[in-house]
Amino acid sequence: MDLELKRFQFFRAGTHKSSNGMIKTYTDSDLQKVADEYNQRTENRAPLYLYHPAQKAQHTGEPLGFVNKVELSNGKLYAHAYVTPKLRDLVRKGAFRAVSAGFKILKDRFNLDHIAFLNNPAVKNMEALNFSEHKDLIMFSSPLNTVDYSNDSESLHAAALAHQAQHGSEYIDAVRALLREQDRANFAESDTEDQDPNNHKLHREILDYQSQYGGTYENALAAVQRMKAFA
Repeated sequence: MDLELKRFQFFRAGTHKSSNGMIKTYTDSDLQKVADEYNQRTENRAPLYLYHPAQKAQHTGEPLGFVNKVELSNGKLYAHAYVTPKLRDLVRKGAFRAVSAGFKILKDRFNLDHIAFLNNPAVKNMEALNFSEHKDLIMFSSPLNTVDYSNDSESLHAAALAHQAQHGSEYIDAVRALLREQDRANFAESDTEDQDPNNHKLHREILDYQSQYGGTYENALAAVQRMKAFA
């Protein structure tokens, strides 16, 4: 499945009345806390839904993407979210023209729980949704080994989240899978003329170690060599 990165507004500072009738004023400081908390998460990414889960008659329960990070700009909260082709096409066709944030209310703050796509949001005067084609589109249909994650932890993190969404894996397993793909590519490119079977055996042992214990390729190599020395 291809996932596309989209940026859209999902909340703004001001006094709002929630769907259950609660009236509250939200300041820039409140919104900054929402963004900071979300961007520090390593799991529990906010899913994108059609309608809120509480709207049981319409809600399908099927996540159609997830929020990668949250941005606060001029009193507005924006989601940088990976969306599925299904959600993208529904928005482009005009089936859903607005979004509504679902927050988990805690004692001293409120955390983003999910974002619902609908047509009658509680918070008015939001920017219009626009999922048209533009140059900052990111696709994940290319082979994973075309990306070098060695000095780009943000790309690795984003790719791992996309891998999670596609395969339903744990975050750490997604990271390991991506690194293994890169290591296989690096190994293949580094010495394509080397036909020594011992080298390929060692490579497989390193990947097996990574699969079980994680860590970098170099650390796995050192560990395998230590085990061989004591064998």
